[in-house]
Amino acid sequence: MTSDDDFLKRPAEVRIDALWRDHWIDLPMIMPICKAILDCALMPRRSRPRWILVAADPNMGKSRLLDHVGREINRGVGQISGPHDQRPALVYEMPNAPTADGFLRGLLVAAGLGHTGMRDEILFHFCLNRLGNMGAKVILINEFQGLINTPTKADFATIVRNLQRLSEGLQASIVAFGSQKTLLPMIQGEEQLYHRFDIFELRQWKLDDSFRQFVATILATLPLREGVDPALAREKVLLQEILDQGKASTGGVIDYLRDLATAAIRNRTEHLGRDAILGTQADPDDER
Repeated sequence: MTSDDDFLKRPAEVRIDALWRDHWIDLPMIMPICKAILDCALMPRRSRPRWILVAADPNMGKSRLLDHVGREINRGVGQISGPHDQRPALVYEMPNAPTADGFLRGLLVAAGLGHTGMRDEILFHFCLNRLGNMGAKVILINEFQGLINTPTKADFATIVRNLQRLSEGLQASIVAFGSQKTLLPMIQGEEQLYHRFDIFELRQWKLDDSFRQFVATILATLPLREGVDPALAREKVLLQEILDQGKASTGGVIDYLRDLATAAIRNRTEHLGRDAILGTQADPDDER
């Protein structure tokens, strides 16, 4: 979304619709993680590819980050006609209680290659071959904590072993995303996994310089004709109120500021200032 002069001339509902449309925002907190994942796709293949773990608190932008890096990696590759299009990024949603064979079949489905009745080692080598044909270089796995609920310890051990074998055979990086609350304890309890991953955390915001930068970034995207009071990204009392209203989460803060911007567009003030944050602004319904 842009907030240049031409866009600001558009009707209120057009701007509000664009404001709430899902789009990527380069947030300071997320960009180092984003760069690390994208680098996995840009670097030459190697025998020991990098593994990355992203452990996030609720509503901190984990799923949006996963979707973004998946699109960015695949966007740079021209599609090749035929049954095995080149897709260096494979995005997979881990089921809540995967079996060893179910995990491999899920990867094939995520790659658009359908189900198979194969099992065990035959299934593994079929999966390795097909993912190799499509050029898989980064395997992005969401809700990785689903491994906790595997039906048996043997399923857990086999899935971990097959991940290692796929990574080595494809020379592909593994990037796992999941819940901070359950994922880190699981990984820390599995020494083999813990030492294999480079761990990044997306924790709830605190009132610090990073949060100031985050708020300033979001405020700059709001399509208000009269702009935003710069104090909103500077004054501690205002930042604290934004932090509290947004429940210290990325999604919560973005939605809160978008709600205020929507109200400002609809009540035709077209400005966001300290009164809106501190709750002293007149009710838009009273002004009509």
